[in-house]
Amino acid sequence: MGRLNIGGLSYSFGRGSFESYKDGIKREWVMTNGLGGYCGSSVIDSPFRNHHGLLIASLHAPVKRYLILSKLNEHLSIGDKTYPLHTTRYKNHITKGYDNLSQFQYDTFPIYTYQVGDNMITKEVLIKYKSNSTVIKYTINTGAKDCRLTFSPCFNFRVHGDFSTGDDHVYSADSSEKELSLKPVSEKTKSENATIHYRISEGILRENDKENLYDRDNYYDFEFETGSKEYDTHYMPVNHAISAKAHSTKTFYIQCEVTLDDCPPDYRQGLLEDYFNQVFNEHTMRMNGLVETAGAKSDLIKRLVISADQFIAYRQSTGLKLSLIHISEPTRQESRSRMP
Repeated sequence: MGRLNIGGLSYSFGRGSFESYKDGIKREWVMTNGLGGYCGSSVIDSPFRNHHGLLIASLHAPVKRYLILSKLNEHLSIGDKTYPLHTTRYKNHITKGYDNLSQFQYDTFPIYTYQVGDNMITKEVLIKYKSNSTVIKYTINTGAKDCRLTFSPCFNFRVHGDFSTGDDHVYSADSSEKELSLKPVSEKTKSENATIHYRISEGILRENDKENLYDRDNYYDFEFETGSKEYDTHYMPVNHAISAKAHSTKTFYIQCEVTLDDCPPDYRQGLLEDYFNQVFNEHTMRMNGLVETAGAKSDLIKRLVISADQFIAYRQSTGLKLSLIHISEPTRQESRSRMP
């Protein structure tokens, strides 16, 4: 997808910006949905604070914000070798996907480009405006050998800024080859009457065995610094994979959203490709509209207009769109030094 460069708001970081984990988590990105929900992470796609995730939904705009999809644990396999694409710091080790990240772009939405040998994978992330729905587009350009890209989605249902353990993850589930529905049914979450929907455009969802149901001991550097609890556990009920032949290009999509009280999801029928294109076109038109309405001449003012819009949300209780929100609300405790 070509660069938008709307209002000059286009950033690009190459390998020199994330040669180490410590360097890679210095810069963050965020996209909001106008309801108080958002998605956000670091330029190496590593959640390093408990407010990060691919989908944080607002169940009662703009409040009751819950982490829904934390991340996707992605691995590329070529022959008998497997390479991580995701970066995660755990209690005792770091999965170094940033070693295979060649570029990060923020073009009013994030674009990750990974290079493994002569294989290139691009990931584009969008959150739909006025909807608790994130959709992701992957494009694989393969080299001289067949390859296989595997995914383990990491779900949660906790207040953003909180943490969870394995005991917190109690769900009823319904699944097919390409769709998974999870309904939180623990004593502290079932009253929300929420349902998580996860869909893929290609591949088959397969259940994980009991030993691989949880992504444990995710370590958040920022929470350690602020004196908060720094460990988190996510739920991984399924995995899926995409195979690609040598010297080919393949595009596929993943979507996650949350609905309340058995309301129909935003995505209903049709192709996920069409849904992504719809969300992309709506996003582009809205960003251009903000810039045009502002009537600003300089890129600096245009950037401020677009950035300020991220903090304006609809308030369900009043029906007005005047709420200014905080993306994160860290615990104000004595700071501790960052671990090496």
